[in-house]
Amino acid sequence: MNYMKELNAFREYVLRFHLPTSAVVLWYTLMQINNSTGWKQRFEASNSIVNQLCGLSKQSVANARTVLIEKGLIDYTPGKKGVAPIYQMLSVLDQLPYATKDTYTSTNAEPAQEENINPNTNNDPSFDQCEDEKWNKPKEIPKQKESKSEEDAFVFMKLILVC
Repeated sequence: MNYMKELNAFREYVLRFHLPTSAVVLWYTLMQINNSTGWKQRFEASNSIVNQLCGLSKQSVANARTVLIEKGLIDYTPGKKGVAPIYQMLSVLDQLPYATKDTYTSTNAEPAQEENINPNTNNDPSFDQCEDEKWNKPKEIPKQKESKSEEDAFVFMKLILVC
């Protein structure tokens, strides 16, 4: 599953077909959880975590989940006491009309290059996480010299605070 293609396709899906806001929020939340699990085909997500991340009540999550299941956007296996429910994200591309689907699928002769955004994923297009080194390094902010008037204002403010 290509994360960016699915996000774009879902946006298109929401524009074309009505979905309740709670279903939209749940879908994005489940995508986020799936991303954090490393894109497993099926993943566990406890109701309490889903509720907390969605900001929805238990009943709203249950209703939204039913809508997503009926639309063919997710698969769901209820949990048991002490065992979290299991979710599977189904491709939104499969739910779009053929003409729209073409917008999100590559007709390029080299689709692997387009899908493999991160060179550290060992060429596995199903693992689309953005963990570029440049995002993990703090940026250095160059110091600027303060003008004489800024220095005077700073000294004046110190005097006011001291008095």
